[in-house]
Amino acid sequence: LQYGFTQQQLAGYLGISKGLLAMAETGRRELPTAAMLLLAGLQQKPVSNIAAGTATKIAGRLQRQESAAAKAIEAHAGQCSADAAAAEKKLAAMEKNYHQAVNTLELVGRMRQLQAACNPVNKKSMLWQDMIEAIALKRLDTCGEGCRQLLRIKMDALEKQAASAKAWLTKKR
Repeated sequence: LQYGFTQQQLAGYLGISKGLLAMAETGRRELPTAAMLLLAGLQQKPVSNIAAGTATKIAGRLQRQESAAAKAIEAHAGQCSADAAAAEKKLAAMEKNYHQAVNTLELVGRMRQLQAACNPVNKKSMLWQDMIEAIALKRLDTCGEGCRQLLRIKMDALEKQAASAKAWLTKKR
């Protein structure tokens, strides 16, 4: 009680079980010699010295933890910014691919209209058009509005995370 320790904390410091400490407090058991020596050493130090030393240790530890947290958050902010920039480049490429696919499909449609007017039908040309159309449709699937919107959402979230981390760092400094 003099130092503000719980039974569990004192037992841990002395290297014994909480039950053994409780029995020793009521006089039913003796403490081991090593525990008695630790307890005697603890009783020789004034409370103010223990508290001051503990406060210094805690302050130093908290300062190291905050410094480590700041470094980790700064690295996270940088990574989020880099990921957002990469997402922005990918979005631009997706939009370009989407428009190219739409233009390709329009072109294949016009080619089919022109070919329908010609006699006889060129089977090689039809196969080529089918292949080009399949490639353009696949590109539309991978660069469609849904995919681009998901990427925009991810990019916005990354930008907000980076801004939030940078704001926290600014506030702490």
